[in-house]
Amino acid sequence: ATASMSRDASEASTTTAFSSSSAAVGRRGDARRRRRRASVVETVGSARIAFVALLSVVCRVVRASPGANDAYGSSSYYANDVGVVELNLGSGTRGCFETRHSRPNAPPPFLNSEITLEVIYSWDSQRMVTLAFGILLSEKLGYDVVYKSWDKDGGQELLEGHTVAARAYENVLRGKSMFNLELWPVSGAAGKANTIGQKSKFSFEGDLGQVARNGWFVGASATDGPSTWHSLSLLNSTGAFDTSSSRKLMLSSELTVKDLRTSAREADKALCTATTTTLSWYGGTLDCQTGSWAPSSPGCCTRYLSRTTSCAQDCFAVVVESPTWLKSENERRVTSSGLPLEIVYGDVLATADWAAQRTANGTPSAVLFQWWEPDLKISPQKYIRITLRDTLYCSQSYIDVDGNTVTPRQNSYSFEFASYSSPSSCEFEREILEKGAHPRSETSFSDAFYLFDGLKFSFVDVQAILKLQSDYAANYSDQADQEFAAACAWLKANEDKWSAYIKPAEFVFAALPYVVAAVALMMAYILAQHHIVFKKGSYYQTEKQKSKEVLATMESNPIFMLDVMEQKESHRLDLGRSTSPVAGLPELSFKLRELHVGNDEHVVAFTIARNASGAMSSCHSEIYIYSEVSALDVDYKLPLKSGKCPGKLYEHTPGSAKMRVEFEAGQTEMRVELPLLRNPCWMPRRSLFVCMSPTESANVAPIDHLEIYIHQMGYFPRGYRIKSDSGKNGFKKVLKFMMSFLRETKDMPWISSMVWRYQLAYFIMAGLDTFAWSKMFSLLVNEGLLKSRADYCVLVAMVFIAIELFRYHIGLHYFPGSYVLQTHLECLLGRKYSSLSANDLASIDSAESLFRVSSATDTHSIRTDIWAKLHASIIAVYRLIGASIFIFHSLKGEEAIVGKAFALIVFAFCASFAFISMRIRASYMAGIAEDELEVMVYVANHYVYRNTEIVRESRTETKTALRQYEKLWLFLDGGLFERWYQDHFNKWVLMAVLTCILACLYALAPAVMSITGASVGVYVALIGSISQLGEAVIFISESFAIMLACVSKVSQMSELLNIRSTRRRRIDALHKKYTDDDDDSLYERNHERISLGQIHPSVDAVDVIHIQDLTTIRNHPDERNITKPLTLFNGLNAFDENHSVIHSIQAGGFIGIRRTRGTFSSTLMNVLIGTDVPYTGVATLNPLVIHYAARMVATKSSILMNEHFQENLTLNLTLERSRLPPKCHRARRVAALQRYYDSRMLYKLCEAIKLTPSILGDGYREDWGTVSMSAVSSILDPLTEFQLTLIQALVADPDVILVDGFGDRMTFDILQQVAEILRLWLQRRLPVVDDVIPDAPPKTTPRTVIWHGTPFVLLSTLKEDELVLSIKSKSEMSVLPVSVAFNGVKLSDFAESVQSIGPDEDIVNPVWRNVSNMSMRCSGSMKSLMDGYTPLDVLRTTSLLRYISRKGSSLISTREVAAKHLQKERRR
Repeated sequence: ATASMSRDASEASTTTAFSSSSAAVGRRGDARRRRRRASVVETVGSARIAFVALLSVVCRVVRASPGANDAYGSSSYYANDVGVVELNLGSGTRGCFETRHSRPNAPPPFLNSEITLEVIYSWDSQRMVTLAFGILLSEKLGYDVVYKSWDKDGGQELLEGHTVAARAYENVLRGKSMFNLELWPVSGAAGKANTIGQKSKFSFEGDLGQVARNGWFVGASATDGPSTWHSLSLLNSTGAFDTSSSRKLMLSSELTVKDLRTSAREADKALCTATTTTLSWYGGTLDCQTGSWAPSSPGCCTRYLSRTTSCAQDCFAVVVESPTWLKSENERRVTSSGLPLEIVYGDVLATADWAAQRTANGTPSAVLFQWWEPDLKISPQKYIRITLRDTLYCSQSYIDVDGNTVTPRQNSYSFEFASYSSPSSCEFEREILEKGAHPRSETSFSDAFYLFDGLKFSFVDVQAILKLQSDYAANYSDQADQEFAAACAWLKANEDKWSAYIKPAEFVFAALPYVVAAVALMMAYILAQHHIVFKKGSYYQTEKQKSKEVLATMESNPIFMLDVMEQKESHRLDLGRSTSPVAGLPELSFKLRELHVGNDEHVVAFTIARNASGAMSSCHSEIYIYSEVSALDVDYKLPLKSGKCPGKLYEHTPGSAKMRVEFEAGQTEMRVELPLLRNPCWMPRRSLFVCMSPTESANVAPIDHLEIYIHQMGYFPRGYRIKSDSGKNGFKKVLKFMMSFLRETKDMPWISSMVWRYQLAYFIMAGLDTFAWSKMFSLLVNEGLLKSRADYCVLVAMVFIAIELFRYHIGLHYFPGSYVLQTHLECLLGRKYSSLSANDLASIDSAESLFRVSSATDTHSIRTDIWAKLHASIIAVYRLIGASIFIFHSLKGEEAIVGKAFALIVFAFCASFAFISMRIRASYMAGIAEDELEVMVYVANHYVYRNTEIVRESRTETKTALRQYEKLWLFLDGGLFERWYQDHFNKWVLMAVLTCILACLYALAPAVMSITGASVGVYVALIGSISQLGEAVIFISESFAIMLACVSKVSQMSELLNIRSTRRRRIDALHKKYTDDDDDSLYERNHERISLGQIHPSVDAVDVIHIQDLTTIRNHPDERNITKPLTLFNGLNAFDENHSVIHSIQAGGFIGIRRTRGTFSSTLMNVLIGTDVPYTGVATLNPLVIHYAARMVATKSSILMNEHFQENLTLNLTLERSRLPPKCHRARRVAALQRYYDSRMLYKLCEAIKLTPSILGDGYREDWGTVSMSAVSSILDPLTEFQLTLIQALVADPDVILVDGFGDRMTFDILQQVAEILRLWLQRRLPVVDDVIPDAPPKTTPRTVIWHGTPFVLLSTLKEDELVLSIKSKSEMSVLPVSVAFNGVKLSDFAESVQSIGPDEDIVNPVWRNVSNMSMRCSGSMKSLMDGYTPLDVLRTTSLLRYISRKGSSLISTREVAAKHLQKERRR
């Protein structure tokens, strides 16, 4: 009610107080360091520094729990806020300013807008300053401010030495109060000492702006003049402590007695309980009953002595509010004064005013009391401060708050310090009032903290706001309204003191819904894309289903499964059915069936001819081009009519790519030119079919399609080549070769589009990962974590999700074409190997192993070590650029450092690549050695697996395996390990350089910083940047070195692709006809004229063989071998028995070719069938009448052991169907044959050929042909092999059968049987084959059998008048009848000699019986056998049957064996 100002003070020693200057400097340094730390995180963008900052933030944000020895913090009444009252002081229903700032309405977990402030209820200055600060928080920054008091209504009990001032520090330290604008550092030293010990949990924000001090006072109105009352020594000398003096101070006996045991203060009652009378208290006696304290030797009559004994002279009073205030401070000063003083506890200011107004003997009485400044009650000229002894000269010992005797530290040698005399009491310490904030406020309430940090209240400001509080008392009945109005008035009047610090935080909550919506849309799009890719009927599901179908087809067709599936689909579309030609119409035809040209030619010319036997009226037909590998406007253009010949050739319908060819009446031929384009994609050989289809005005016969082979005449890669085995290939050569290869890849199918889309996607991804995410991460650390900004945390989380969604999206849809490149290169090698002639392959050592190694390992290495590393390096460059841009952007104010960093990056690149250039030769040679050793291992494997009989017969299995093991380790040690070592060495040399650079930067940090002038944060950022950039440069350099080392793989592969085949040599040798005098790149070769010019058709008979001036060479595929090629034939011609040159041999019957020593006769057979190529001249089957020629080779290469029996029989049909355009005559014929030769017809044909009963069995069964060829390998004798090969040839409906090598292991009678079957075929009387086939037009071309064999074989099969071709020399071949060719030896000579020898017995090995038994037994128990298995297991039935047939029929009844096998198949 009296409203005297009260404030608690702690018992801190004067020696622990902070000086104003050192505290201010320290606090400013702390602020600068905090700002520098935030700047470092903003500037660095380094994961290392950000991680450290993240850890520090986590450690700071977590609230401190009380320690084990922290009695104050762990006390239940403090932890549970016992006695704490929430005050209604703020802007809830009140308003100060016209406008009010509002913060986003976000949930508390994302945005905390509530701030708790402590209000010391009985402390007016602190309460008013806090209220003014709270109004700004509420109305200018939009916070919800909660005011709490720990001392209203009795307040909270104080523990140990803690008082209200000390507790104010504790509340801020523990987060109970976010801010406090008035902290007394000396009076609250006990609380401050605790905060100093936990600096990370308390933020000293500088002084408040005013200075305060406790002291002893007397009322000025009760004295006779201030000049004689201003010091304690002056009071003593003027009689203030003389009871007889008129100027004496008030005695303790004159004041009202206050029993502390019944005090209204909880702290007093806690000290003086109801049963307590006196206490030993700081070197004296505390009398709780009379409310007084006196030293042990008072020198006067104290209240305690007056109550307990009798004494004479009363003590003078020093009035203090409570014994818990300034514990030991007043007591030790009374003791050290030596004056007759006694402390009396009571209402201080009320007592002082009462004493000033009291009249004793006609004059007022002065009372000595303890108070502090500043305080509104200490109004001008109202009280006199009593000066005490300067603390610099205090030397008397005293008892501190803990009861220990303390001797002041000596600070002076002056006389004042040494001469201590009464009265002498040390002065109270001056206090620079402080501000304190909980550290979380700097992060969670950054704008409030900024206002708090800048706001100051001077002595005048505090007095003014307290004056306003007093002035408004008459206008408001409610104290809260009064104080709110006073604080508001002061704020409006002093706007310049706080307006500069009002900077409300900017939030991104408003943008978050849009960001979330964008991320949701992105997620929906990606999920939709995912659904489209993986839904039923999609690409993924289609391919997955196709793979299942392929696996199912693989059981019966392991090799040609895709061809069989494709042809079955075409059967459903009925593409094989054709219409018969109309009689009497003109007949158009091509002159040749195939042409071989070079891709360097400008145009290829061919002729369409009208047959002379047909009508000569005007007619027309359609021409179209079919190809699976060549494309219009890429490899060729539409054909054109050549020259000024009659007729027309034009596109039938624009855009249809079908040409209409019109012959005039009487016109016999038309010359057509097909323009060739330079396809940039390198390919060993391309092919296309020029097809002609019949119309209502013309038939097409006999040749309705022309196959044009376009051979690659250039080298791979174009631009630059190196020699793989040369040790002189340095960095420059290897680099140029690799760049040539990379330029070659851009022209490969799909590569360019896939690469630029992939690189664009990952360019964006690199920017997001480096620049965008670095910015976001710095926002996360600086705003989200350091400032506890949940909006930025959510924003960064959304951006993170968006980045990862984008990463998932591009990972699902964007690829660099690695597997496309690998499969394309494998395809190139496969096509090159297939395009080489038999002579070419024979001239290459270990050709199969070389191509196999290159296809299996070189292409894989190119994909992983060149292509993948190239794209990874490019992406690393993107990331390097992004990181550099971010660092340069962040350090844009530090131009010198940016320049040095840029120079360092350039130097690092140049130095690393200079090092790689010096090391590349060793890496390249290591790659060459690896390839050579790899070929060695493959060649050894070829020996082990292809020559097992030799290994077993020689009993060297163990030795061979050990040698192969040693060769493998030679390959690993000398090849793979050497490559790995070179790459490892290159990387770690560069890493060692980077480590030395970083170590020097760490060690020389002070010197470098002093030279460059860089700050600590910038220097740390520079080191982190150099580390990241150096690692990126090393990765790029390492990848580049691996790429260059792997160029050896490209070199090996290119040498195989650049083999100069005989076909290419033949094309090169042809004359070039230039079509443009100004451009020597435009020329053509007249392939048709050369081919047709050497074919001389017979007038009265049909020719089968044409031969003239045949020259073949033993090819040297390596163009570096300049040795003149070895000729096998040199202008070979045929001579009859009259020694006349003949150029053709008539068709029909048998024609024998006598086997020679060496490869002459075999080469002639290869040239006739087309697997070898003449260098010059011609030796070929007549293309005008021979639609198809089947070759029977006496090796198992024509029998596919992995395929089933039935698929082997129709092998030629499958191959022929896959090669031809689907609508030509031959393709339709093959389709009809495929429909005709079903399982039953093939069985009948096998019976007609008299195939062994071991395969056919007792009778026809549906599954007779499903047995694997490996199951019948043991019964494949020479006759059976011949019969199987013959059936393969017969079902393809050939015009010529070439028997190559059969008969050497056959007896005479077997050869006779074979010849009889072939003669039935020649006479068109062979059952099944010569039956009427649906949709098959009748053929009149004579059939021919060409048999290549020994004299015995030829004499056993040919008649006496049939011709035999015998090679006499490189240039001469005789064509003679059998009787003449073998010097009169006749067939009857052999017949007579073998009559005495009985025929061979056919020992039946019934492979079919196991299959039959298995089929019968499995059919009855299949349902029980398949119980518990998936439908996919049914597809494995064939494998099960095959397994049981191998194990024998006794296993049929064993369900466990079958189940075990099916489980094994399922796992496989």
